Amino acid sequence: MPFSLAMGEPLTLLGFVLHVSKSNMLIVKCAKKTPRIGEPVYDGSSRMVGSVYDIIGPTASPYIVVKPSTVLAPHDVSRIRRTYVRSTPKSSRRKRK
Repeated sequence: MPFSLAMGEPLTLLGFVLHVSKSNMLIVKCAKKTPRIGEPVYDGSSRMVGSVYDIIGPTASPYIVVKPSTVLAPHDVSRIRRTYVRSTPKSSRRKRK
């Protein structure tokens, strides 16, 4: 179920937050597509939560480490349950013949 940003860009579900680490990073269980490192992460209200810091775990079911933005307070970070990323359109590159 995609959400949309104020700019009209759709958001897709990144995954569910499992817990907050000791270093105040969000550990997210990846739902479908693995994002790129550095990609912005949003919450359900289209507010930027942080960015993808690392991808850990097995390839089949990875975990995403999200570094929260400095704007968020620690108690706000612990309230986040679902995270989203911007939907990127398919590449328009042609395949080699």
